[in-house]
Amino acid sequence: MRLLIGDQEWRADAQCRKEGVPTERFFPWRGESQTAAKECCSRCPVRQECYDFAVENDERGIFGGVLFSR
Repeated sequence: MRLLIGDQEWRADAQCRKEGVPTERFFPWRGESQTAAKECCSRCPVRQECYDFAVENDERGIFGGVLFSR
């Protein structure tokens, strides 16, 4: 089981949840388009919280409109 750091309540306000964007869009394979995920993030009211979450938890994928990769 993975322990997540930080408050998670902001997720309820995430644009991706409101629009029902498939989770896979935020974890693109190499060479796969990131446009749909990043456009969704650009409209998100909790974009900064999402970005901060990714940084704090060493996430991989698109969070807050930024691709985090290794």
